[in-house]
Amino acid sequence: MLAGIGEHLRPVVCLRSVHFGRVDSGGRLERHRFDFRVQSVDVQRLVRLARLGCALGAERCDVLEDFSRVLALCEGRKRTCGSGQHRHQADCLFHVSDHLVTAEGTRSRRGPPCPACAEGVPRFGQTGPMQIGRYRVSLHNHGPFRLDGGAMFGSVPKPLWATWTEPDERNRIRMATRSLIVEDESGRRLLVDVGCGDKWPEKQRDIFAIPADPYVPVPGVTDVLLTHLHFDHAGGVSSRDSTGRLVPNYPDARHYVSRANLENAKNPNIRERASYLAENVDVLTEVDLCLTDDANEVWPGVFVHQASGHTLGLQWVEVTDAGLTIAFPSDLCPTSHHLPQHFTMGYDMCAERGVNEKREFLERAVAGRWLVVFQHDPDVAAATVSFDDKGRPVKHPVADI
Repeated sequence: MLAGIGEHLRPVVCLRSVHFGRVDSGGRLERHRFDFRVQSVDVQRLVRLARLGCALGAERCDVLEDFSRVLALCEGRKRTCGSGQHRHQADCLFHVSDHLVTAEGTRSRRGPPCPACAEGVPRFGQTGPMQIGRYRVSLHNHGPFRLDGGAMFGSVPKPLWATWTEPDERNRIRMATRSLIVEDESGRRLLVDVGCGDKWPEKQRDIFAIPADPYVPVPGVTDVLLTHLHFDHAGGVSSRDSTGRLVPNYPDARHYVSRANLENAKNPNIRERASYLAENVDVLTEVDLCLTDDANEVWPGVFVHQASGHTLGLQWVEVTDAGLTIAFPSDLCPTSHHLPQHFTMGYDMCAERGVNEKREFLERAVAGRWLVVFQHDPDVAAATVSFDDKGRPVKHPVADI
């Protein structure tokens, strides 16, 4: 399929073709699979190596169901297959004005993107759930809040982190409260973490810039998995009714909580006392509670793994099926800017332990080509990760919602 690639490019082609299938010893792509969404960076590099232009006006290639269609469209720059919508989006993705290798060996300058590209190709989260084997997986943001930027980045100097995320006049940075939703074929719906909730006095609401909107439970939830019981992860577990009584927001759902973290939340140390609130812990006695330990499989292919560097008993989530994995590291790696192993938070109870746990997580994520969801990143929802030639983690965003 990728005929004409020079011998010196073969190793690169083999590496970048992992998402598409098997590459033979000659550097040719023999077999395709499209049960995972194509990353634009992979498509871009492959096509450039194949000497087909690429001006990624759209970031994703979700609509095209067969990579061979794209190659057919690009060869000779003919529009010969697919529906009109497919033809347009393929042409946008592989527009031959960017880095086109001409017959004379010169490269053209990047030309203007196709005007229709502004509409873009649908992204993860905007086209419905992503299929991970038997599971449909989607993301849900419970709403924004803010935390002190210095506390979020620990020993990372402000002149560095402030270039990634701009603090407000009170040194607070934007934060998301992103949840993972996993649905199986029988209709069960697992919600991972529940956001900050709405049980906030005015003073705390102002400190954390939490909107005054009432908490809206995610519909149809049969299971709730709490990575840990800090207020920004478990606050939505309950609300107050008209009489002021605490009531569960998911009364009929089974709740999975780490045994170690529940004990920690009931008896918090002086540093964590403001994060573990009784109103988010005591209400768990009123629901179907399932206590988990390390490496538990809560659903087939849905695992929890403990990592206690941030707080004792935190559990991050792995959803694996059909050779695909999506990981939800929670506060082990709260944003894409925290990928470097030594970037810890001031909130971490044991930074050294967290550094080692993150290294192990990253090694698995890179080796398995996992899709990693960043719970608190307001800009980058998910990415795959690789290591550069110095061993530093590099993110490849596939969703920014």
